[in-house]
Amino acid sequence: MSLTKKIVDITRELRRLQTPQEAILWEKLRNRRLNKLKFLRQHPIVYEYSGYTPLFFVADFYCHQHKLVIEVDGKVHDFQKDYDQNRDTILTELGLRVIRFKNEELKNIDEVLNKILAAINSTHPPAPSLLCREGVSKRSEDGGELERGRRGTIAIIVLAAGSSSRMGQSKQQLLIDGKSLLIHSAQTAIKSEADKVIVVLGSEEQSHRKLLNNLSVDTVFNSRWQSGMGSSLKAGLNHAISKNPETSAVIVMVCDQPLLKPDHLNSLIKKYRDTNALLVASLYSNTTGVP
Repeated sequence: MSLTKKIVDITRELRRLQTPQEAILWEKLRNRRLNKLKFLRQHPIVYEYSGYTPLFFVADFYCHQHKLVIEVDGKVHDFQKDYDQNRDTILTELGLRVIRFKNEELKNIDEVLNKILAAINSTHPPAPSLLCREGVSKRSEDGGELERGRRGTIAIIVLAAGSSSRMGQSKQQLLIDGKSLLIHSAQTAIKSEADKVIVVLGSEEQSHRKLLNNLSVDTVFNSRWQSGMGSSLKAGLNHAISKNPETSAVIVMVCDQPLLKPDHLNSLIKKYRDTNALLVASLYSNTTGVP
């Protein structure tokens, strides 16, 4: 089962099993019935990645326009207060606002709606650097497929921070057709239809940075490059989002695939935009991988 399908199945099952209290509130929120605001129910919010695997919470209700999460808590939440507090802290750090109602509060639905409107009226927009970090996927109200902002900015992150320890020399500076692998990879990315190219450097940063001086790429130094590729990916993502909050997707490249062509990168972009998929990967040697 693909990860996207797994997330969709989880949210569909949660909607099917919604509590009577959730149903009461949804009846007031659905179809823009509250101040013409669009709410989504049982909505996945990605807050972090473990490798390529998204870690996510499912919000009972979510209003993207005001970055508002609404939770309806049953008795079980009396025994998981620490978990709820940690979850709310993470969501707040992502620029979201969380309000919680206990089941019994739904007996007075008008008061609950007034509290939601008060929260909306006092909501301040999140800092620009958080607008995409929140990783909130849009979903149709009828429980359709997950999707991202398909026409937003797409960046390519080229991971080139490793020390090539097994090779015994800088892999990035190996020549192919008279060019270093690093330059070849960067130029391949530049020739694609992506909007931005970011190269993450680590080992031998200064010499590698000089190779890229005349290319239209952003270079990022990962001071934690020795901890592994995940830290480089995080450095690239943070740069992409802080420099351009409209970033809606990234393509992850490595610098040691010399046969990679811009057309392949463009096919990934097209597949992403055509399918609304959360993840698009290349298939080779009977497995999936980068880019």
